[in-house]
Amino acid sequence: MKYTNNVENHKYSTFAKIMRFLGIIILVAGIVLIVRGLMDLQSSFISLFIGIPITFVGGVFISFGFMKKFNQYTASQTAPVKKDVTNYMLDGTREELGETTRTIFDSVNDHRESNKTKRCPKCGELNDADAKFCDNCGASLVKVCPKCGTENDINARYCDNCGEKLY
Repeated sequence: MKYTNNVENHKYSTFAKIMRFLGIIILVAGIVLIVRGLMDLQSSFISLFIGIPITFVGGVFISFGFMKKFNQYTASQTAPVKKDVTNYMLDGTREELGETTRTIFDSVNDHRESNKTKRCPKCGELNDADAKFCDNCGASLVKVCPKCGTENDINARYCDNCGEKLY
Protein backbone atom coordinates (compact mmCIF):
# COMPACT_ATOMS: atom_id res chain seq x y z
CA MET A 1 0.00 0.00 0.00
CA LYS A 2 2.77 2.44 0.93
CA TYR A 3 4.65 1.49 -2.23
CA THR A 4 1.57 2.27 -4.34
CA ASN A 5 1.18 5.66 -2.65
CA ASN A 6 4.86 6.45 -3.23
CA VAL A 7 4.51 5.50 -6.90
CA GLU A 8 1.36 7.62 -7.22
CA ASN A 9 3.04 10.56 -5.45
CA HIS A 10 6.06 10.23 -7.76
CA LYS A 11 3.77 10.14 -10.83
CA TYR A 12 1.91 13.20 -9.58
CA SER A 13 5.16 15.00 -8.76
CA THR A 14 6.44 14.35 -12.29
CA PHE A 15 3.11 15.43 -13.77
CA ALA A 16 3.09 18.61 -11.67
CA LYS A 17 6.65 19.52 -12.73
CA ILE A 18 5.78 19.01 -16.40
CA MET A 19 2.61 21.09 -16.06
CA ARG A 20 4.51 23.92 -14.33
CA PHE A 21 7.28 23.89 -16.92
CA LEU A 22 4.91 23.79 -19.91
CA GLY A 23 2.65 26.35 -18.25
CA ILE A 24 5.47 28.85 -17.85
CA ILE A 25 6.65 28.37 -21.46
CA ILE A 26 3.12 28.68 -22.89
CA LEU A 27 2.34 31.66 -20.63
CA VAL A 28 5.51 33.50 -21.72
CA ALA A 29 4.76 32.72 -25.38
CA GLY A 30 1.23 34.08 -24.96
CA ILE A 31 2.48 37.25 -23.26
CA VAL A 32 5.03 37.79 -26.02
CA LEU A 33 2.30 37.45 -28.66
CA ILE A 34 0.05 39.86 -26.77
CA VAL A 35 2.83 42.46 -26.41
CA ARG A 36 3.74 42.07 -30.09
CA GLY A 37 0.10 42.47 -31.05
CA LEU A 38 -0.28 45.59 -28.90
CA MET A 39 2.90 47.18 -30.31
CA ASP A 40 1.70 47.05 -33.87
CA LEU A 41 -2.08 46.65 -33.80
CA GLN A 42 -2.67 46.95 -37.54
CA SER A 43 -0.20 44.40 -38.85
CA SER A 44 -0.04 42.02 -35.85
CA PHE A 45 -3.66 41.84 -34.76
CA ILE A 46 -3.56 38.08 -35.28
CA SER A 47 -0.76 37.86 -32.67
CA LEU A 48 -3.01 39.55 -30.12
CA PHE A 49 -5.92 37.33 -31.13
CA ILE A 50 -3.84 34.15 -30.65
CA GLY A 51 -1.85 35.39 -27.63
CA ILE A 52 -4.83 35.82 -25.30
CA PRO A 53 -6.04 32.18 -25.44
CA ILE A 54 -2.45 30.88 -25.30
CA THR A 55 -1.86 32.94 -22.16
CA PHE A 56 -5.02 31.44 -20.66
CA VAL A 57 -3.86 27.90 -21.48
CA GLY A 58 -0.47 28.62 -19.87
CA GLY A 59 -2.22 29.86 -16.74
CA VAL A 60 -4.37 26.72 -16.61
CA PHE A 61 -1.28 24.50 -16.92
CA ILE A 62 0.43 26.38 -14.10
CA SER A 63 -2.74 26.07 -11.99
CA PHE A 64 -2.76 22.30 -12.50
CA GLY A 65 0.92 22.16 -11.61
CA PHE A 66 0.40 23.90 -8.27
CA MET A 67 -3.08 22.53 -7.48
CA LYS A 68 -2.01 19.96 -4.85
CA LYS A 69 0.19 22.44 -2.99
CA PHE A 70 -2.52 25.09 -3.14
CA ASN A 71 -5.18 22.70 -1.81
CA GLN A 72 -2.89 21.50 0.98
CA TYR A 73 -2.21 25.10 2.01
CA THR A 74 -5.90 26.00 1.87
CA ALA A 75 -6.83 22.97 3.98
CA SER A 76 -4.17 23.78 6.57
CA GLN A 77 -5.45 27.35 6.84
CA THR A 78 -9.17 26.55 6.97
CA ALA A 79 -9.08 23.52 9.30
CA PRO A 80 -8.45 25.57 12.49
CA VAL A 81 -11.17 28.04 11.46
CA LYS A 82 -13.66 25.21 10.91
CA LYS A 83 -12.80 23.80 14.33
CA ASP A 84 -13.26 27.20 16.01
CA VAL A 85 -16.56 27.85 14.23
CA THR A 86 -17.86 24.40 15.16
CA ASN A 87 -16.90 24.88 18.81
CA TYR A 88 -18.49 28.35 18.83
CA MET A 89 -21.73 27.04 17.32
CA LEU A 90 -21.87 24.05 19.66
CA ASP A 91 -21.14 26.16 22.72
CA GLY A 92 -24.74 27.37 22.98
CA THR A 93 -26.26 24.04 22.00
CA ARG A 94 -24.52 21.64 24.38
CA GLU A 95 -27.46 21.61 26.80
CA GLU A 96 -29.96 21.11 23.97
CA LEU A 97 -27.82 18.32 22.57
CA GLY A 98 -27.78 16.66 25.99
CA GLU A 99 -31.56 16.95 26.28
CA THR A 100 -32.01 15.51 22.79
CA THR A 101 -29.71 12.62 23.63
CA ARG A 102 -31.61 11.94 26.84
CA THR A 103 -34.92 12.04 24.96
CA ILE A 104 -33.65 9.54 22.41
CA PHE A 105 -32.27 7.32 25.18
CA ASP A 106 -35.59 7.43 27.04
CA SER A 107 -37.45 6.63 23.83
CA VAL A 108 -35.26 3.59 23.23
CA ASN A 109 -35.80 2.45 26.82
CA ASP A 110 -39.56 2.95 26.47
CA HIS A 111 -39.47 0.83 23.32
CA ARG A 112 -37.60 -1.92 25.18
CA GLU A 113 -40.13 -1.70 28.02
CA SER A 114 -43.00 -1.84 25.54
CA ASN A 115 -41.99 -5.34 24.52
CA LYS A 116 -42.53 -6.50 28.13
CA THR A 117 -45.23 -4.05 29.15
CA LYS A 118 -48.12 -1.98 27.83
CA ARG A 119 -48.51 1.70 28.58
CA CYS A 120 -52.03 2.84 29.38
CA PRO A 121 -53.22 5.41 26.80
CA LYS A 122 -55.30 7.17 29.45
CA CYS A 123 -52.98 7.54 32.46
CA GLY A 124 -49.57 6.40 31.13
CA GLU A 125 -49.12 3.62 33.72
CA LEU A 126 -47.00 0.60 32.70
CA ASN A 127 -48.92 -2.69 32.83
CA ASP A 128 -48.04 -6.32 32.11
CA ALA A 129 -47.93 -7.23 28.41
CA ASP A 130 -50.85 -9.64 28.78
CA ALA A 131 -53.04 -7.24 30.82
CA LYS A 132 -56.40 -6.30 29.31
CA PHE A 133 -57.16 -3.42 31.70
CA CYS A 134 -54.94 -0.79 33.35
CA ASP A 135 -53.92 -1.53 36.95
CA ASN A 136 -54.12 2.16 37.82
CA CYS A 137 -57.25 3.53 36.15
CA GLY A 138 -59.08 0.47 34.78
CA ALA A 139 -59.06 1.66 31.16
CA SER A 140 -59.11 -1.01 28.46
CA LEU A 141 -55.68 -1.90 27.06
CA VAL A 142 -57.06 -3.84 24.08
CA LYS A 143 -59.58 -3.21 21.32
CA VAL A 144 -61.95 -6.04 20.53
CA CYS A 145 -62.97 -6.39 16.91
CA PRO A 146 -66.79 -6.05 16.57
CA LYS A 147 -66.81 -8.43 13.61
CA CYS A 148 -64.66 -11.40 14.70
CA GLY A 149 -64.01 -10.73 18.41
CA THR A 150 -60.19 -10.76 18.14
CA GLU A 151 -58.29 -8.72 20.72
CA ASN A 152 -56.06 -6.08 19.10
CA ASP A 153 -53.52 -3.60 20.39
CA ILE A 154 -55.08 -0.44 21.82
CA ASN A 155 -53.46 1.69 19.10
CA ALA A 156 -54.60 -0.57 16.22
CA ARG A 157 -56.84 1.03 13.63
CA TYR A 158 -57.75 -2.21 11.87
CA CYS A 159 -58.23 -5.77 13.11
CA ASP A 160 -55.19 -8.06 12.84
CA ASN A 161 -57.44 -11.02 12.01
CA CYS A 162 -60.10 -9.79 9.58
CA GLY A 163 -59.09 -6.21 8.65
CA GLU A 164 -62.27 -4.62 10.04
CA LYS A 165 -61.90 -0.94 11.02
CA LEU A 166 -61.68 -0.58 14.81
CA TYR A 167 -63.28 2.32 16.70
